[in-house]
Amino acid sequence: MRGSLKLFTWFGIPVHLHWTFGLIFLYALWVGHANELDWIGTIWLMGFFIALFTCVLLHEYGHSLTARRYGVETRDIILTPIGGIARLEKMPEKPMQEFLVAIAGPMVNVVIAALLFGLSMLIFDGERWELFKWFLRDQLLLSGGEDAGDVMEESGIALSGILFYLPVLVATNIALVVFNLIPAFPMDGGRILRALLATRMKSLPATRAAVYLGRVMAVLVGILGIFI
Repeated sequence: MRGSLKLFTWFGIPVHLHWTFGLIFLYALWVGHANELDWIGTIWLMGFFIALFTCVLLHEYGHSLTARRYGVETRDIILTPIGGIARLEKMPEKPMQEFLVAIAGPMVNVVIAALLFGLSMLIFDGERWELFKWFLRDQLLLSGGEDAGDVMEESGIALSGILFYLPVLVATNIALVVFNLIPAFPMDGGRILRALLATRMKSLPATRAAVYLGRVMAVLVGILGIFI
């Protein structure tokens, strides 16, 4: 794709990095400077973004490899600052095949979140495990980590990169699942909705219904954003 850099080919699918992805690393440098992080802290922050977009890439491979099972190949996968794009040659014609292709991506994030949570249970114990749970809850509730900070102050535990970023990655993968399952076409949730509707009606009316519901959902989300 024009304006992108080919990183590698995995499972026969080229992976490209869009030129705007460099903004992510500039953002990491800015955040590091704004929070007075040293170089080690800034490197941890960049590592977090790399880990995050690895999860996004695996999400797209979930779509691509599931589509391959039904004879649909993927031209390439493009990573951008706002997410990944798996450019399938076409969508499967059968509704249940489209359903499985669409839901495969979010299910990859479910597996990643479960594995990271299990890993955290193994490597953290005692007060560190309690602190992990505080961070995870605060990330899921978008409360800014204030309660976790209180626990750290009371316990005297020093903040480490892995202790902070593991719960953030778990919460982020959960957020990716929830966000992608919003029934707004052409997101995963919209495609899932269209596939389910297509089991009861023809493809074109199902697409129109999914697009209409997606617009309604966009308006509702916009209104919700105003009052939150």
